[in-house]
Amino acid sequence: MDGEHKKEIQKIIKREIFQLTKNIKRLTQDTQPIAPENAIGRVSRMDAINNKSVVEVSLEKAKVRLQNLIEIKDKINTVDFGKCIRCKNPIP
Repeated sequence: MDGEHKKEIQKIIKREIFQLTKNIKRLTQDTQPIAPENAIGRVSRMDAINNKSVVEVSLEKAKVRLQNLIEIKDKINTVDFGKCIRCKNPIP
């Protein structure tokens, strides 16, 4: 893989890492416990708890994606980057 393609991939990865970091901060705030003293009603509280569960799953997926992108960013300048790990041929 030539240097120009690697630079383009690095830019995309940096952008994704930046966006994911922002999303993780927001999702982390959205997973905070719901205080019982908030007078939102029983049904609304159940909706909030369900939404919190969905957000927690999204948060975990975002963390895994971020970790994968960081690993790729660290490997992009290696000799084998852009080559199939099985056959060692370049990946188009």
